[in-house]
Amino acid sequence: MSSSFNKDWILVDSSSDIMYMELRLSKLLADGLRAVIMNRKDSAYNAFGSVEIFVHRDDFMKAKHLLEDKQEE
Repeated sequence: MSSSFNKDWILVDSSSDIMYMELRLSKLLADGLRAVIMNRKDSAYNAFGSVEIFVHRDDFMKAKHLLEDKQEE
């Protein structure tokens, strides 16, 4: 990962459930936010690690708000 990515992107959510995270990523992208998913699960066993969603730092507050609203539904 480049230092530009580290500086400009912030972790907004993580889980071990990849399908759940894909749905949450879709919500962010549908609302026009710049977001990426990073799968850090072990490729051999798929039982260890997590899936993380990063958003551009300019979109962080909106992303947190959208994801919190989605959890309450």
